[in-house]
Amino acid sequence: MRKSFSALTAALLGAGSAVALSVALPGVASANCAGPKVIDQEIFGTTFNTSETRATGHNDITAENPEALRVWTEGATSTDKAAAYYTGFEVPLAAQTAQSNYAINYLGTPPPASAQQPGYQLVVDFDDNGTADGILIGEPVYGQNWWLNTTAAQFVKDGAPHTGGGGGSDWFGTLEEWSAKFESADIVSFGYSLGSGVKGDFLIDSIKFGCNVFDFQYAKKAQANRAPVAAFAVAPGTEATTTNDFAFDATGSSDPDGDAITRYFWDFGNGGTQDLKVPTTTYTYPADTQPGSYTVTLTVSDGTLSSTKTGTVTINPPVSSGVQDKPLPNTGADVMTLAALAGLGLVGSGAGIVISRRRKAASAHAA
Repeated sequence: MRKSFSALTAALLGAGSAVALSVALPGVASANCAGPKVIDQEIFGTTFNTSETRATGHNDITAENPEALRVWTEGATSTDKAAAYYTGFEVPLAAQTAQSNYAINYLGTPPPASAQQPGYQLVVDFDDNGTADGILIGEPVYGQNWWLNTTAAQFVKDGAPHTGGGGGSDWFGTLEEWSAKFESADIVSFGYSLGSGVKGDFLIDSIKFGCNVFDFQYAKKAQANRAPVAAFAVAPGTEATTTNDFAFDATGSSDPDGDAITRYFWDFGNGGTQDLKVPTTTYTYPADTQPGSYTVTLTVSDGTLSSTKTGTVTINPPVSSGVQDKPLPNTGADVMTLAALAGLGLVGSGAGIVISRRRKAASAHAA
């Protein structure tokens, strides 16, 4: 009869793991498997119990290794342990004795059997009373023998298929042998453990339990579109030259999402505008533009969102020559024209225009 397992005993997995995980993966306790089940970083955090992982042990699914679960420890001390368990189900051990039901598959070349790699772990209720009694640990170096953890219940140690060491601990046997000794045993959790006290770094592609394959993959988080950032520079400076010409450069504009900026809309503050797809342009303020400051506004868009940037340019008054070419009343001429015709010289000063007759240069000759 199926029972509800709400906890893994503190003696087996530590006090921190005495809570059943709320998210169950379909098909774990069934022979009907629908192919690999993708486990991304979010699903891993809610379906695998990592409370047995210690301070310097890590279980990471990140963008750095997007197709694997990285299981690693920083050193070889008692705090170096990385472990994770999937729980919340019940499967008779007698139905899962084939060695082919269990595998930790590595990304790339698998480590040699002699390497201190993560061990496959089965948490077992050996007497079918609803409480986990021990952990069977499978490691390639021991072939098909699964050894029992040292904190298992005494009755499990007493009933072990083999004793005396040589198989990972003093209590070991194949899964068929364990099942024969404990006919009502149920698997209530499976997972892996690296350490403690073992330094290692492994990329696990997937883990197999029965006909279920759990494939570890990093899932890129969807991010809301962000607006581009407008920026521009003006040349030559912000004050007009005598021709009122300005060059505008918006190549400093950017988009935080890496999207292309598709529109550059310029408002030059005098009613003139330009709507462009390129970041650079020139603009000449008309000759009759009133002197003063004009606000230039750039709006950039990525096709969805937009932002603006403003700057100021200054149109200076026209430069005066200092000589007023004023018309003379009732003559149809002006001061400059008459002075030139009369051979007069005009000398400007702060007090106005002084007219003087030019003298012919005297030629030097002998007396």
